[in-house]
Amino acid sequence: MTVWLRPRAWRALFVSTALLVCAPAARALPSSSLALPLPAADLSQRLAEETVAPASESESKKPSNLGEVGRSLVLPGWGALHAGHRNVGLAFLVVEASLWTTVAVSSGQGSMRTHSFEQTAQIYAGIDLTQHDENYRKLVSSYQSSDEYNRLVVYRNAAALYYGDFASYTAYINTHSLTGANSWNWEDLDQWAHYQDLRRSSERAYQRARFAAAGLIVNRIVAAIVSSRMAPASSKVAARAATSGEGFAFGPVEWTIASSPEHPLDLHHRLAWVIPLE
Repeated sequence: MTVWLRPRAWRALFVSTALLVCAPAARALPSSSLALPLPAADLSQRLAEETVAPASESESKKPSNLGEVGRSLVLPGWGALHAGHRNVGLAFLVVEASLWTTVAVSSGQGSMRTHSFEQTAQIYAGIDLTQHDENYRKLVSSYQSSDEYNRLVVYRNAAALYYGDFASYTAYINTHSLTGANSWNWEDLDQWAHYQDLRRSSERAYQRARFAAAGLIVNRIVAAIVSSRMAPASSKVAARAATSGEGFAFGPVEWTIASSPEHPLDLHHRLAWVIPLE
């Protein structure tokens, strides 16, 4: 049986046969020294290595802010000023000065008002409060006299605890009653009210001082956090072009020269203190 093929089919068969014959020889040929190296099989691994390397280098070159954090903990604003952030540093310094002023003024007010109500109690109630604690001062403020306190508090407690036991009732009263050097009596009700006002004012002054002292701690923590996230900005202080018109600026000080369209030769100089909004 004879198989007839078209000329195009004969050409395809011939090319296929030639490739099969030449393939072993091509595999046996040695590689040329001028040949380019083949790319790596795992392209994703190469891309990962190329992207990770710059990140690690940038992290190693990133400056440490531990110095600024330490300065901010010692004095809020010092770290920001050292890093070149003048406005941020000045803001923390202003807050620090305000808090210290509040502590000093409030403590002084509390001390003076405490001395005033102690003198008022000694003159008008006959009791020396410098030898007594804060609880006793509250009793002097709440009851007009020690007899009133004994009657309303001590006697009632004795009756509630030792009802029917006269000996224990009497012993409790003798032990807990305020008599002798511990007694007082406000004869002038206006002075008693004045004592109460002075004592409340003293407590409020000391409370403000405590809040301001807590604010000093918070201010240091916030300043340390801000300094840890700040990049050095020392270049901000260098001379630069003015923001408007012709001229130059050095830090917050800016000097510009401008002329009007009507009078081009009429130059106007302006020296200004520029506060950038960061």
